[in-house]
Amino acid sequence: MKIRTTTNYNQFKQLTGNRSINQSHKARLMESMRENYRFTVVTVNENYEVIDGQHRLACAKELGLPVHYVVCKGYGLSDVQQLNANLKRWTTNDYLEGYCEMGNEHYLFYRAFKNSFKLGHNECMRLLSGSYKGKKFDDFRNGEFTVVDGAKAMDYAEKIVGLEDLYSGVRRRAFVFAMMDLLDLPQFDYDRFRSKLERQRAKMHDCTSSDQYKDLIETIYNFYTSDKVNLRFA
Repeated sequence: MKIRTTTNYNQFKQLTGNRSINQSHKARLMESMRENYRFTVVTVNENYEVIDGQHRLACAKELGLPVHYVVCKGYGLSDVQQLNANLKRWTTNDYLEGYCEMGNEHYLFYRAFKNSFKLGHNECMRLLSGSYKGKKFDDFRNGEFTVVDGAKAMDYAEKIVGLEDLYSGVRRRAFVFAMMDLLDLPQFDYDRFRSKLERQRAKMHDCTSSDQYKDLIETIYNFYTSDKVNLRFA
């Protein structure tokens, strides 16, 4: 591949789906390049979309330094992700924003859902996929994540987060997973649990596992009633 050099920065484009410029990383790199500009090569595809080196390109442009680059035909987002896997690792949010920028409706729904309920990625993935089995994060990174039942996920999330006035730990992963299992049970009455919790909120405390939460919730659920319901081993 031929290495080319230019100061025509405007010919380069951002690849759709690529993560945005990290300003703190850019600032550190800028200082380093200002003190000692070493030879480095930016990789672009045939459309001059940047595959590798967008931070170096941004710094070179701002400093007025020449850009050395190579054109690799056919390169796309998957190549960006692979190249960065050995450098500054992509976060789950980076993948999310990338696929949202590409217009993937499942990721757009996921982002709106996560922003609305302020839940972690593990919790959102299980709520929206209906299961915590399988390689969720691998599917998510590969752009293969699908929302199975958005309406059900919204209903469950509203009920779980809706208990926050009675228990501050509603977004804890173990609590979310426990509540999902309980809401799936036909014998679990959400309104009854909320009513019991209102009168026994002092008993509610953080637990380290979903099973511990189920034990605690069952105790609260059955408090002072003859109609005992088994919630732990159903």
